[in-house]
Amino acid sequence: EMQQLLAGFYSSYASEDRVAAEIRRVFEDDHYALDPHTAVGSAVYRRYREETGDDTPAVIVSTASPYKFARSVLSAILPSLEETDDFVLSEKLSALSGVPIPRAISSLAGAPIRHTTECREAEMPAVVKSFLC
Repeated sequence: EMQQLLAGFYSSYASEDRVAAEIRRVFEDDHYALDPHTAVGSAVYRRYREETGDDTPAVIVSTASPYKFARSVLSAILPSLEETDDFVLSEKLSALSGVPIPRAISSLAGAPIRHTTECREAEMPAVVKSFLC
């Protein structure tokens, strides 16, 4: 019974290298910056089409903003990337893609740091508990 229910499903995965290649391919072909999660979906869908020959059109719903993963996205598009500041990377991604940086990301640049607590692994339960109480 379960086998019959699952017969119409396809599943797979994409390695980090394949995700980076998919981000680069989609950007080069369509000038669209995929986030890594959506790139997994896109890469798996491409594999599905290759393996099955099914050319039914599909919609892949983007699951995150590439700005949340600017370093990974830009490293895929520009493999020689050396910049380390995440806010500068967001600016580079915006310039490259032509898409404005979302306010939720850009507003962080001047925001105060709210948490500076550092602890050893063994201290984590007590530290987390101190935040909650």
